Amino acid sequence: MDPTTNAGTSTASAAPPRRRGTPNAFRAGFLARLDDHDEPGSASEAESDGPWVVVESDLQDEPGFAVLRQWEHPARDDPRAWFKRRELALVTAALLPALGKEPWFQVAFGAGPNGHRLEQRGELVGYLAIYDDRLRDALHIAECLIRSPAGLANLLLGASPLALALIGAILDRHVAAERHLSAERQAPRP
Repeated sequence: MDPTTNAGTSTASAAPPRRRGTPNAFRAGFLARLDDHDEPGSASEAESDGPWVVVESDLQDEPGFAVLRQWEHPARDDPRAWFKRRELALVTAALLPALGKEPWFQVAFGAGPNGHRLEQRGELVGYLAIYDDRLRDALHIAECLIRSPAGLANLLLGASPLALALIGAILDRHVAAERHLSAERQAPRP
């Protein structure tokens, strides 16, 4: 992203709403009147939020995996995405909710003596040596994932069995080390 553009603008464009075709509790006339209104700023978050599921689904006789909202069905609804590989569909299901959310981080355009200020919702959280909007966007995605157990689980489900086993070993080692440090801090001093 060019640093001269508005930092609050989402780069992901929300797909036009699909109000017809999917079963809906609202009458067709009401839905048609809604089509005459502009979508509010919150529409992109609603469009991306899900909850997303991954289901087996053929696309033109090609087996694969569709990313759909929990209440959608591939025979009736167009998927948000379709992949030949399940792990890509799972990662997409994990990432989609983050795309519609307001950015968690902002990078100051001008560098100060410590570098470019990195702020999270207006609060200084660090400095970057260079202006890096890709790092800012990656931090946003990571922040959204660590706040979403379902998203984080989908991301991990997209990993290989070996990667999951190594993640388990790393987590076990970190938790054991933290437990050991905590016990040392609580132990009475002679």
